[in-house]
Amino acid sequence: MREILLFVLVGTVAACGAARAPEGRVHTESSEASALANYRTFGFRPAGQPAAPFEVSARSFEVERRIRPLIVAGLVQKGYMEQAGDQAKPDFVIVFGSGYAQGPAPSVDQQGGAGLAATPSIEKGRIAIDAFDSSSDTQVWHGTAEAVVDPQKIDDRLLQTAVQQVLASFPARSAVAATQVRGGE
Repeated sequence: MREILLFVLVGTVAACGAARAPEGRVHTESSEASALANYRTFGFRPAGQPAAPFEVSARSFEVERRIRPLIVAGLVQKGYMEQAGDQAKPDFVIVFGSGYAQGPAPSVDQQGGAGLAATPSIEKGRIAIDAFDSSSDTQVWHGTAEAVVDPQKIDDRLLQTAVQQVLASFPARSAVAATQVRGGE
């Protein structure tokens, strides 16, 4: 069993399969939120290797293909605009990725029985999303999500939920700034 690790804008979210457990784990960190609110545009750059014990797998690339548009939608909803192509440099860059890890299943107190039962293992997925200031390459936001996943199937609903939960704490631009972005300032 394995875990997925996705690095996106800033965050890690588990979502590379059908959930075996109803809850996952989401964690975010941010630099000064007011500085993020001054940004208007974002772009993407390739992610590095996931943090140990997570590893990239063949499934990670498909997970990343599926979460990129979810990240774009989440950031646009918060008032940011994707900077694509040969346009000017974006205000911040998103780096995201995914990975798997295998681990022991949570222990359940077993009563009776003289023999030792084999320790079951679970597959966990993790996505990470990170945001970096384009001019200084300083990390300004980080988010991750982890969940138990089905190694046989990528669960799109779990991916969507993970990205939404990770980006929930990403600062939105103010109503005035969001209007300016949409108005093409």
